[in-house]
Amino acid sequence: MYKTFMKAASIALYVTFLAFFALPTQAQKKGAKVKEEREGKAMSQSTFKKYSEVITEEAETQKGLFIVHKVGDKYYFEIPEYLLGKEMLIVSKVSGGLKGFVGAGKTSNQQIVRLQRKNKSIWMRLANYGVIANRKLNIYKSVKDNNTEPIIYSFDIIAVNSEYNSYLIEMTNFFTSDVRSIGAFHRSTRKNRGISGVDKSRSAICGVKVYPKNVEVRHVLTYTSPNPSKENLSEIVSLEMNQTFMLLPEIPMIPRFHDERLTHYFTEQLDYGLNEQKVVTSKLIHRWRLEPSDWNKYNSGELVEPVKPIIFYLDPATPNKWKPYIKQGVEDWQEAFEEIGFKNAILVKNPPNAPGWNSEDIRYSVIRYHASMGSATASYVHDPRTGEILGSTIHWPHNMMNTLRNWFFIQTAAANQEVRGGKLKDEVMGELIRSIISHEIGHALGLNHHWGASVSYSVDSLRCPTFTSKYSTAPSIMDYDRFNYVAQPEDGVTNFYRQIGEYDQFTIKYAYKPIPDIKHPKDEKA
Repeated sequence: MYKTFMKAASIALYVTFLAFFALPTQAQKKGAKVKEEREGKAMSQSTFKKYSEVITEEAETQKGLFIVHKVGDKYYFEIPEYLLGKEMLIVSKVSGGLKGFVGAGKTSNQQIVRLQRKNKSIWMRLANYGVIANRKLNIYKSVKDNNTEPIIYSFDIIAVNSEYNSYLIEMTNFFTSDVRSIGAFHRSTRKNRGISGVDKSRSAICGVKVYPKNVEVRHVLTYTSPNPSKENLSEIVSLEMNQTFMLLPEIPMIPRFHDERLTHYFTEQLDYGLNEQKVVTSKLIHRWRLEPSDWNKYNSGELVEPVKPIIFYLDPATPNKWKPYIKQGVEDWQEAFEEIGFKNAILVKNPPNAPGWNSEDIRYSVIRYHASMGSATASYVHDPRTGEILGSTIHWPHNMMNTLRNWFFIQTAAANQEVRGGKLKDEVMGELIRSIISHEIGHALGLNHHWGASVSYSVDSLRCPTFTSKYSTAPSIMDYDRFNYVAQPEDGVTNFYRQIGEYDQFTIKYAYKPIPDIKHPKDEKA
């Protein structure tokens, strides 16, 4: 009994002893933590300027993806904490070019970046999706270790907005310096043209527009070059650039592999995570995210609308008489989507009569009608992680009609009475516009040129009225076969135009036919 009592007393004394010495240790830790927080606040207050000192009452403020302030000649981005580490796309375009040097509308670069806080700075890092592996695999760490993300730019944190938990950085220098990632020229062009750095004194931000999912920045960059163009003897090149900052989808689309026998645009990735005894180059085709709004109806064979259709808006500058033909040229692709179970998958609309609508907003795909020369072109923005097309622009220059008239006359006048004369009827010109728009929309859907299509039909077939009425001039509108110049006056051919063909329908089927319960593109291979 006595021994038991003494043993219990010893244990109690030992516990008390430990508690006695532990209390100061815990107190010290708590005190150290409080001290650290106080020092952090003190450093924060002393290191950064007061928010109200920088963003004064004179500031012009826009709210969207970022909060953007203009104070005098300076522009500030206010970056919320929750955006740090998120993947954003920067698309650099030449919005104002120079004849004989670089044309307007050219996309010079497209890259994924992440913003990261590092002490008193915000780093802009270039994300690399050209080399990948599944995050769950052991080799993923090695892939990351061997592909360190470059730091494109380091921004000083000017002030902290505690109300919005955001960091204020100045962007003026970023857009007026020679930051190669957002410049107009690649390395080879710089070398060939002798282009030196940017002259900051003749470079400036022209304006910023802020939207919920993107921020658009227009700025002028002035370079020096000994050989800009024949018309320019000043050895100075000033270009207007447009930079798009947009947040990439939180849930990436399931990609689809490219097939070498088909002509889709694609993104290449070196994949270290596949079950192969070598590094595999995966090619992911570019396509819009089309998903059935009702899988049960879709699986039962009914036509269903997609969750989010592909919508193109007509530029308000478009002449009214050409609008129906442009609309038809786009919606001619509906038949190809109906073959794979979608109705109203691709549509054309007039811009909404709303003050916030703008053709530069990445949420809207637009057919732009330009008061300019040149040829029709198509461009789009895609997610490099998956190939998902996020938005597109079709450029239609007004003088393209003159080019079409000349082509049509030279190639078909021998057998086509409609083209004999100076000015074509509106109905004829409208059909020519429709044909070219269909071709450009094909590009916007992710289809590359198919140069082999124009040799698919025999001369006899191209001289046959019934064959050409049904099949046009080639099985793909993505060739440059233009018009039927083979038909002779005595053949009686009446359809000289290009149209969407059987090959085009098949490429749409390959790219867009939904396959349920797919987790990885390799699951689709069978």
